[in-house]
Amino acid sequence: MNILIVGYGSIGKRHARILRPLASNVGIVTAQQAMDYHIFRSLEEALSAQSWDYVVICTVPAQHADNLNVLKHAGFAGKVLVEKPLFVSSHENDGPYPFTIFVGYHLRFHKVILALKQALQGRRIISAKARVGQHLSLWRPGRDPKDTYSAHISQGGGVMRDLSHELDLAQYLFGEILQHTGKAERLSDVTVDSEDSATFMLKCAICDNVEIHMNYLDEVPHREWFIETDKGRITADLIRRSITIGDDTQLIACESDDAYSAMHSAMLNKQDQVCSFNEAMNIVNIIDAVPATANGNTHQMALKT
Repeated sequence: MNILIVGYGSIGKRHARILRPLASNVGIVTAQQAMDYHIFRSLEEALSAQSWDYVVICTVPAQHADNLNVLKHAGFAGKVLVEKPLFVSSHENDGPYPFTIFVGYHLRFHKVILALKQALQGRRIISAKARVGQHLSLWRPGRDPKDTYSAHISQGGGVMRDLSHELDLAQYLFGEILQHTGKAERLSDVTVDSEDSATFMLKCAICDNVEIHMNYLDEVPHREWFIETDKGRITADLIRRSITIGDDTQLIACESDDAYSAMHSAMLNKQDQVCSFNEAMNIVNIIDAVPATANGNTHQMALKT
């Protein structure tokens, strides 16, 4: 199998490391000098050099649409995985595409989430709350946060897109998102012009009350779900890797690469459980619906005081 990875930032390096044992050839599209890989300076060069079975797009979000269009015009017909978010805006969707697209919401494969999904079976879900936050300065150690794409609207940054995993988990755990409202703000100067805090209220197929809060501001990272059911509360903590049902807390043994490995295994087989193009577009549309003054459609978001 020939696998091409487009982009070689931190997430591209992770994908390359995980996929290398699974492929006869892993190519990288990057301007960097990536040791022990076949390097291409452009996606066009890689596509003209040979055929590829599986393409993983890991560029900044603002380049995803261009990457997909290059594949489209080249007649690519294999599998594509795009890192989240699929697009910065729904206007970038230039489909239909002559290949199957999935999106890298890998937390669907996290062992804590799998344990949570299993624990919810047979329960009536009353409400669900997700809280996720980590100060942007902690994301990429050694780099000024304002030099990263996350800080810039024009590059597809902002907490809504960076932490959109929780929006995907809402539809994965509770079914189709039927109604939604949201608010996003820039509360600090950690970014240049993208939002650093957002809150969503959702009505899903099997839970009418889902609340999600996300931010770039918390000095102590956290990623938790609190779910009230007719049989008591269930708490899932992805940082501590635990699930608590009532008074019983169970630690879940897992490593940081496990969810990515499981996602790629699914992609290379039946693609079951991987986030589909349509599911990912639902998330893009939900983010698009947040008022323009808060979702990055303006040229600059004012600092809230």
